[in-house]
Amino acid sequence: MMHIASPAFYNDIQKDMQQLVGQEYVFFYEGVRSGTEQSLERLSTLLGTDVSPEMYDTLGTLAGLESQRQEDFLTILPSTNVDISTDDIVRIAKEQNISKPAQDSVDLVQKIAAYYPTMNSTQKYIAYVASRAVMNVILRVYERPDIIQKLEAQVPIFSVILGERNKNIVRTIEASPSRKIYMHYGALHYA
Repeated sequence: MMHIASPAFYNDIQKDMQQLVGQEYVFFYEGVRSGTEQSLERLSTLLGTDVSPEMYDTLGTLAGLESQRQEDFLTILPSTNVDISTDDIVRIAKEQNISKPAQDSVDLVQKIAAYYPTMNSTQKYIAYVASRAVMNVILRVYERPDIIQKLEAQVPIFSVILGERNKNIVRTIEASPSRKIYMHYGALHYA
C-alpha cells in the first residue's frame, strides 16, 4: 500500500478487493491505533514531527495526490486492523531505551501545512515538482535494506514503527483461522 497515491491507484485496489467478495477472504490492514493523548505527544517527540492524519493529507496536497482513506476499503471484505497502538509503540520504545530522535528535529510537515496556503501558483508548482521527485526516489529505493538502517539510525523510533509492527502482523497472520488473507501494509514494511 502507498499512503499517498493517485485516485486511480486506490480505485484499482478497490476493484481488486471486490473480485474476492464471496470467496472467504478477510482483509487485514495497518493503521496505528489510537492510544492516550500523552502517548501520541511522546511519539511525535520521538519522531521529531507531529503525528496526525493531516500529515499524509498535507504531503498529498503538496504532491497533487490523495492520501489513503482506509474507510474506502473497510466494507468490501471482513476487515481487521492488525496494527498496534501509539501506547504500544511508546511502551516498546521505553523498554528498548529509545528516548529521543538521533538528531534535532523540526516539524517540517506542520511548517509546510502553515506555509502552503500563502504560496503563489509558481511556488506551489515548484513544491509539487519537488515533492513528486522525492516520492519517485522513495519508490525506487524503499526495498533497499540500507535505507531502513539509515532511517533507524537517524530516527531510532523507526525500529519500533517498522520492526515491532511487522512482528505483530506476522503473529496475527499465524494466529488467523483464515488462510485467505488480503492485506494492506505500507511499502517500507517489506524492506
